[in-house]
Amino acid sequence: GEKRNNDFYDNWTYSTKLGAKLSDNLAVNVVGRYTDSELRLTNDDFVDFFPMSFAEPIQTTQRNHQFYGRGEVVWSPVTGFTNFFGVNYANAWSWTFDPNMDTGLVSPAVLPPNVNLGTRLKFDYRGELQVAPGQLLVIGAEDQNETLRTNSSSTFDSTFTNETFFITNAERRNDAGWLELQSQLTKQFYLVTNVRYDANEVFGDHTTFRIAPVYLVPGTNTKLKGSYGTGFKAPSLEDLFVNFLPFFVANANLKPEESAGWDLGFEQPIANDRFRFGSTYFRNDIKNLIAVVESTTPGVETLGNINTASTFGFENFAAWQVNSRLNLRADYTYTVAKADSTPGCTSPPCSGQQLLRRPKNKASLTANWQ
Repeated sequence: GEKRNNDFYDNWTYSTKLGAKLSDNLAVNVVGRYTDSELRLTNDDFVDFFPMSFAEPIQTTQRNHQFYGRGEVVWSPVTGFTNFFGVNYANAWSWTFDPNMDTGLVSPAVLPPNVNLGTRLKFDYRGELQVAPGQLLVIGAEDQNETLRTNSSSTFDSTFTNETFFITNAERRNDAGWLELQSQLTKQFYLVTNVRYDANEVFGDHTTFRIAPVYLVPGTNTKLKGSYGTGFKAPSLEDLFVNFLPFFVANANLKPEESAGWDLGFEQPIANDRFRFGSTYFRNDIKNLIAVVESTTPGVETLGNINTASTFGFENFAAWQVNSRLNLRADYTYTVAKADSTPGCTSPPCSGQQLLRRPKNKASLTANWQ
């Protein structure tokens, strides 16, 4: 008996990729993508009828304008030495308005439109130098600046019945440099090593590295492979400052994630590589994992840091080249993802509990026919 709302999503995307070879050792490349989209959706009203829910009487409108682009100059002054100079720019604007008198924690009123504008400008350099036969040295550096402007930031009074909105302007810079050496030490042994240094304006300096050897067993061509590496990931400006009221609030006190991981596996070709199968065991130990948790306000979610968490499991595949036109492949991944230590935890995921939105079993079948 309710009036139907004709929900819809409309998306116009324009993209281009252009390149020009100006001389034997100089080329330029440009890529760009612009998206203009509108979403009209009917939300569920959980607040007025809790614990039941009914459709909102009026649609919520969301509009998005997004641009992503990159310009690149490729210069090869001598044989065996190639340089890439790039500039990347991203601009993402969103406008969301819920006209319903359903504001949850706020005294009955219509929330103002939620407007967010984020930009990212990055300059980067990559150089590839063939220092010796089978030895490729890759060097790189980048300077990245991000900005965010949002009016979704807010504070509540002590009774959670009145809310004050304010505009947040945030900016962050990250400079980084890295080195990588790709080595073929023998006909059977390969090794890739790299190191990266990040200087984050907010979260300080971090050095990460990775080492990945590969050995081909003579006679059987069995590929034995492994790797060990560390990681660093700062929370995004959206994680820190953008609310999605009334059921989600940001957390400006998030810490960056740090991790260490390793894997070990094999690949075996059969029948002149017409059939290949393999399996790899992996494990990652993560400190301060950023995850969705319950806030101190009942029914409202936020982001929090899980003190320590781990993911481990197996990746398996089998590939078959049936003939020159048909290829088949099957993949299966088993993953255990859990919180190991969450001191003072009052809401999931607590110690020993599974992390959300990480599938334990994932399988795919692919057929490629030309």
